[in-house]
Amino acid sequence: YNLNENFISSARRFPRRIAIEAKKCDKWERITYEGLYERVISLAGFLSSIGVKKSDRIAVILENRPEWPVIFFAISYMGAVAVPIAPGTPHKDISLILTDSGSSFVFIPEENSELAGFLKTISRIKRVITAPFETCRYESGSLKPAQIEQDDLAVLLYTSGTTQEPKGVM
Repeated sequence: YNLNENFISSARRFPRRIAIEAKKCDKWERITYEGLYERVISLAGFLSSIGVKKSDRIAVILENRPEWPVIFFAISYMGAVAVPIAPGTPHKDISLILTDSGSSFVFIPEENSELAGFLKTISRIKRVITAPFETCRYESGSLKPAQIEQDDLAVLLYTSGTTQEPKGVM
């Protein structure tokens, strides 16, 4: 099994089980595996529509939030590579990570217009996607998960760069 196969298998075997619980406005929101799968497929369809291909690097600059697993599994579904970047990372380090990783798409929180403005100055970035991404609802049609091979990369993590420039780890 690979990551996509495990996720799809879990969604089929346990559709009514709770996959994610998150507090919103003092109420707990519960998302089942079936609901998570539907959100992942919808976002994967959107990513496909904006040109994301297998092996593309997609940076994610978000704090912990319910959208994170949706984003991660949608990136994986496309066979792309997630590049998590900690919120609050200095702009010079963000620029270095985006360049070094080859990221061309970035997820950020919609409330961070300053970061969005900064990212628009980086020529390699094709699209900045904001979360929550209600506007990204997209019919996935017959979108199939990418064929994942044993040596395909899923995540590219970077050190915080506290003593030197950030370094990527596969």
